[in-house]
Amino acid sequence: MTAGAKDTLLASVVNNTGVVEARTVENKNGTITLLAGMKAGTTEAGGTLDASAPNGGNGGFIETSGAKVHVADDFKVTTQAASGQTGTWLVDPTDFTVAASGGDITGAQVGTALGTSNVTYTNSLGASGTVGNINVNDAISWSSPNALTLTADANVNINAAITATGLGAAFNATALAGAINVNAGGNVNMAGAAGSAVTLQGATGLNFNGGGRIDLAPTSSLTINGNAYTVISALGA
Repeated sequence: MTAGAKDTLLASVVNNTGVVEARTVENKNGTITLLAGMKAGTTEAGGTLDASAPNGGNGGFIETSGAKVHVADDFKVTTQAASGQTGTWLVDPTDFTVAASGGDITGAQVGTALGTSNVTYTNSLGASGTVGNINVNDAISWSSPNALTLTADANVNINAAITATGLGAAFNATALAGAINVNAGGNVNMAGAAGSAVTLQGATGLNFNGGGRIDLAPTSSLTINGNAYTVISALGA
């Protein structure tokens, strides 16, 4: 479902409140797209979007994008596969904020979505009044092996805990023209996620402010700006 041309300056709205299914059939992955204009459009994501693969094959792809994206309290999304690889839910607005209230989605909603999909939030610099940041202001936690990916044109600001406990879970953050800032009250906690992977890429740096930190399981991998690091969990004699 689309409304408005990609570059139009006229306001457009895509609003879903029902159930949309595009499940994998005979190894053909389903795709669902809710797309408003990327300059002035708004996508209201509600109801259920289902691109899962309950009968074999891999999960599909779901996109909810527009200049502004708001996720309703009742929203459900799944790209889960019964026997294949889980798919991805992509959200592509300008600025995007995870907050308990007043934001675009709550941390609890992100965690629920990560139970059934890989989740990617990406954004771009807005035409005016936006700076291309992704802000995590509400705690996010999940226990599946799925990945949370944050890609911002400017900065990724982590102001609340991001916690994964699932075997092989992943967290990826990229600031294309800014920094990754792990601020007071925020940390990336993968200590309970054996075999997890953390990848951080900040154009102008990776900053820990006011106690912000990264906690990793002994078998985790850590990559910062293309450099791989080994996590040492115990010292020899």
